[in-house]
Amino acid sequence: MRANSNTILIAVLLWVLNAIIVFPLFSGGYTQFSGSIEPAFLTDARFIASNFPNIGWDPLWYGGFPFHLAYPPLVPFLVAIINQSSFGLISIASAYRILIGLAYSLTPTLLYLFVFYLTKKHSAGILAAAFYSLIPAYLPTQQFPTAPVNLTILTSYGEGPHIVGLALFPVCSILFLRTLRQPTYRNYLLASLSIALAFLTDLVAAFALAAILAVLFSSEMIRGNYHGKIKTTLVCAVLSGGLVAFWYNLSFIDASIEFGGGSGTIGLALLVITGSICLYFAILRRKRESLNGFIAFSWTTIFALFIALYFLFHLTVAPQPLRYVPELLMGLAILVGLGASSLFETLSTHFEINAIRRVSIVAILCALILVSLFILPPSWHITTSNSDFVQGPEYQTAEWLANHDSAGARVFATGSEAFWLNVFSNVPQLRGGSDQAVVNIKWWQPVTYLILGGGEANLSILWMQALDIQYVVVNSQSAPLPYHDYLNSSEFQGLLPLRYLSNGTYIYEVPLANPQLATVVNNTALESIGTVSSLYDSGRLSNYVRVLSAIQNPITLQDPNPDTMIIKAFIQNSSQGIVVKMNYNQAWHATLDGHSISTQPDPVGFMLVKPESVGNVTIVLSYISVTNDVLAGYIITLATIVAVTALVLESKISSRHLVAKTNVH
Repeated sequence: MRANSNTILIAVLLWVLNAIIVFPLFSGGYTQFSGSIEPAFLTDARFIASNFPNIGWDPLWYGGFPFHLAYPPLVPFLVAIINQSSFGLISIASAYRILIGLAYSLTPTLLYLFVFYLTKKHSAGILAAAFYSLIPAYLPTQQFPTAPVNLTILTSYGEGPHIVGLALFPVCSILFLRTLRQPTYRNYLLASLSIALAFLTDLVAAFALAAILAVLFSSEMIRGNYHGKIKTTLVCAVLSGGLVAFWYNLSFIDASIEFGGGSGTIGLALLVITGSICLYFAILRRKRESLNGFIAFSWTTIFALFIALYFLFHLTVAPQPLRYVPELLMGLAILVGLGASSLFETLSTHFEINAIRRVSIVAILCALILVSLFILPPSWHITTSNSDFVQGPEYQTAEWLANHDSAGARVFATGSEAFWLNVFSNVPQLRGGSDQAVVNIKWWQPVTYLILGGGEANLSILWMQALDIQYVVVNSQSAPLPYHDYLNSSEFQGLLPLRYLSNGTYIYEVPLANPQLATVVNNTALESIGTVSSLYDSGRLSNYVRVLSAIQNPITLQDPNPDTMIIKAFIQNSSQGIVVKMNYNQAWHATLDGHSISTQPDPVGFMLVKPESVGNVTIVLSYISVTNDVLAGYIITLATIVAVTALVLESKISSRHLVAKTNVH
């Protein structure tokens, strides 16, 4: 009982220490690091909170895309739930800060429990947690290099979901090891559920956890009982995979692999993981007392190689290799905990125990003083919110565009102004914050590079007209922004009318014959153009823009939610159709008077609707988000939940029968 009390007390103290370090995260609104990727997650959460359950299609980014491809769902959904359950009293930004603050402050506590589980030594766990909590960044590019490195990564780069996933690593590790050693129904359920939750936080965290679980599995193989351990691991994998299948469907997995560098990168990563594990397995397979060292060394080596091979040789052997610094630090923390604990044991055999304890107390006091002197001030500085964010260029640009984009046309923005645009407005844009979601959407990326390159201004304007971009936001080198992406910020001067100028940010208006999302066209003329084949196919592109502006029939569009559009138009003859300036997707279904009508991609990949009717028509476009692969994922997850529930109930019934028989005898 006393041992349990000590464990709980240490865990609480570690949480309090880290909660104090990040105390400003539990209040305030927007980050002071406008160049981070945090606004992508805020935008996702805002979209969910505003539109649930109609969140199949996101019309704001990239010309529209299936929302389930955006990102693993756990963090944005939790943020939206916190916001909505508080009836809006806790803003989206504040809810996000609270969530990541809790995750960050709990991670060292959970790491302590994991190392204690491995070693049964409080000293090893405390030292691992202290190292992980307090190791400073010492990055020369950072304004406050003495802030903890993981906190710097969280705040400067906006790695919130990654940090939430990292907090689950120790929990997953403990439960997975327990299941390998004691494969009960309860342990299977808890291990699979924790792994599934981690996979639903972040793609980098998911890949890293898979590597860590491979290390833990290999460490248990050293103990023997190979067949039993393999069977247990396969069951955990099937259950975890089933629980996440509702989101990790085929389209999501395909897009994630493509964005992560393709199957070749995954193959190289598996080679590094397997090689590292085999090396330490060969060295330590006959030394069961060194299992903890096997875990720590393998864990650290894998992520060190991911980072070092890219940093030294620009060799990408894992998706986004530089993002594995927190995993590397966690592995190093485990090594430090194990090493220092071993040193403590060695010293205790040569010196008086009480003397060692006194030295330890002095060391701890010195560490606390160093924390207060070097860690706390910079930590509070970088976690304090920006109270003047609404005075910044990102907010000011978003506000101006929201007030002037009455027709619903797109804008082109870049850098932090693109990142933050949809945190503050519903203005659709060509860019977005989830590039992994649109690896199969053709034109947004090359057109972006064309506009930013500055060498083909007239062609850039032609493309913006084709893609229904009414305003283009240009930031000069003098703009107080973290990114200056334009190679030639004056490329549109004299070519487009300037509508806004403030502190180095220019907004030009692109002339559009019809900036509305839908327009009536001549089907024959449109189809005669053929598919625009390349970025420089200016002939077809010019013809396309001309066809879009040739007919000025009255048309209105209502969008009661992102998954539904109601178009009312006047069609003069059966050869006319309607172009909806949004990426074509087979999940969109069009009906006229309750009957289905055809849709197809137009020359640039937008949606052409053919009503084949004349006069005033009302067309309803509905996005059916439950496509075949999505439905298959739902069915697999539902079947997994039913199977797990049945097994748990069967286990409880069997246990009661066993107890009853024992009592009778």
